[in-house]
Amino acid sequence: GGGFGAMVVQEQDQIIVLTGENKMIRFGVGDVRVCSRSAQGVKLVNMDEGVEVVSFDRILQESEIEEI
Repeated sequence: GGGFGAMVVQEQDQIIVLTGENKMIRFGVGDVRVCSRSAQGVKLVNMDEGVEVVSFDRILQESEIEEI
């Protein structure tokens, strides 16, 4: 697809991704390899042809929930 997104995260954060097939994928930021600025990005998960990511967000830690 042509869309993309970005967010500021820290190594201990967890991310959740929602696909157009209503599948959720959760992973730790620390599990994603770091690449240089000239790289084309990091592939996080294999998806079926035509399936797109519709949303993603950082999962709040309990200490952050109490502050809200």
